[in-house]
Amino acid sequence: MVRTVHSESRHCVDAKADDFVSIEAIKQCAMNQLGIAILPEMEVLDELADGRLIALDIDFSDYALYTQLVWHKQKWKSPAMQAFIDVTTNFFSEKASVNAIREFTQ
Repeated sequence: MVRTVHSESRHCVDAKADDFVSIEAIKQCAMNQLGIAILPEMEVLDELADGRLIALDIDFSDYALYTQLVWHKQKWKSPAMQAFIDVTTNFFSEKASVNAIREFTQ
């Protein structure tokens, strides 16, 4: 399904139902009653405060989060990038069941 969304803030998104390129586009769809959005709270504080969005109390404990972090093993990583990789892999290793953490070697 492809849908074009126009909103008061001049955002227009041509996207499949699950294919968005920005948090702002997702917020606009939710504010235009096109569905619900799962977003970081810090990204929607203003919209929650002024009532453009509401928070739903949903128990996500039965849902799985699948994510990937990919980097090239043979390319240089800045200290900031290495720190991000370390923090992210440690967090998900402790908080979620992680099948494997692999480095891209091709």
